[in-house]
Amino acid sequence: MLRFRIQGTLGDTYVVVCKLLKIQDRVIVYHHTIHKYFYGLITEIYGLVKNVEVRFTNKPRYDLEELTTNCHDRDMEFFPEWKLNSKYDIKKPYMIVQPHAGKPSGGNTKILPDYMIQEILLSSPIKCVLLGTSDRFTNVGNCVNLINKTSISDAVSLIQNAEAFVGPEGLLAYVSLSSRINSTLYYIEPAAIEEKIIGTPWKKYCSSLIDMRFI
Repeated sequence: MLRFRIQGTLGDTYVVVCKLLKIQDRVIVYHHTIHKYFYGLITEIYGLVKNVEVRFTNKPRYDLEELTTNCHDRDMEFFPEWKLNSKYDIKKPYMIVQPHAGKPSGGNTKILPDYMIQEILLSSPIKCVLLGTSDRFTNVGNCVNLINKTSISDAVSLIQNAEAFVGPEGLLAYVSLSSRINSTLYYIEPAAIEEKIIGTPWKKYCSSLIDMRFI
């Protein structure tokens, strides 16, 4: 049995899960984040890997080896084949649009401007499926609005069958890239892009990277 310490939130957890796929032994991960409202979703993400048990800690377990969220520092499965089903049967073709990623508020919150969301929805030649967890977008029309209506498995399955993805850098963006879906991504922190996308196999499927600080 192997034990690791982990830190971070949703997108970070997905990167770690892709690394855990390369480990055959049973693993216990000791996950630390101050954002306890994410515990449920983080547990769902770890649930994608069958040989992993997650335990949340109030402080980082510095006595254990760390699995970092940098895609460059350890072997990982960049293109996992998730065999998941969604309770939503949406006829193809469609595009996934995520208007918000990151924490509900704070420095790493990434929210697309309302005008941009409407431009994307109205200009798309195929239907758009809205995914995410922010109540701010529950009433957005001109799309299949699934805000706050999907589990992690639902979201992953829907993304795997999409034609394209548009949204901020984060969990669903990494799922899209790892599913070989053509993706337009918005970001705030250049370091996140450098650690997780630039120079990795995911970059091939990232058609555009846009700095949200300048839109």
